[in-house]
Amino acid sequence: QGIWQVNEATTLKGAKIGVAKLPKIGSKEGVWGNSHQFVLPVTTSSDANKTDAARYFINWFTSHGADWAKSAKVPAAKEQAAGSAFKALTNLVPFAEEVPAVHFPPSVAGIGDALAKVYDAVNAAVLMTKDPAAALGDSAKIADGILASNKKRFG
Repeated sequence: QGIWQVNEATTLKGAKIGVAKLPKIGSKEGVWGNSHQFVLPVTTSSDANKTDAARYFINWFTSHGADWAKSAKVPAAKEQAAGSAFKALTNLVPFAEEVPAVHFPPSVAGIGDALAKVYDAVNAAVLMTKDPAAALGDSAKIADGILASNKKRFG
């Protein structure tokens, strides 16, 4: 599972559950990551008061990363992840130590849809429901098609 299971795991009576360091595959440590993001879209009828309120909320939210971390998240701001409020969440500290090894997908239109095809292929390869090379090769072609289509559509 993943970090989102931390809070649930702590409720299990008598279970001895821990967190292991991510495995190193190849010469560099690495794991795919993702994040939650706030977006302020530009619209033709933008209301300055609403935009200011949204900015205020985003600023407040991002400055309270340790509170958000209680839902089993690692704060994006390094100073918050290094702070005492976050470090008090001892079940999450090992995840924060792995942050330097996290790699995010590129920010391009359709990357989520394309990666879903890759994840499906990895699942098929791991479960041996499809030849790993064929699964990954097929998914790469589909993912490339999704990205090409979205590039034409969104630029």
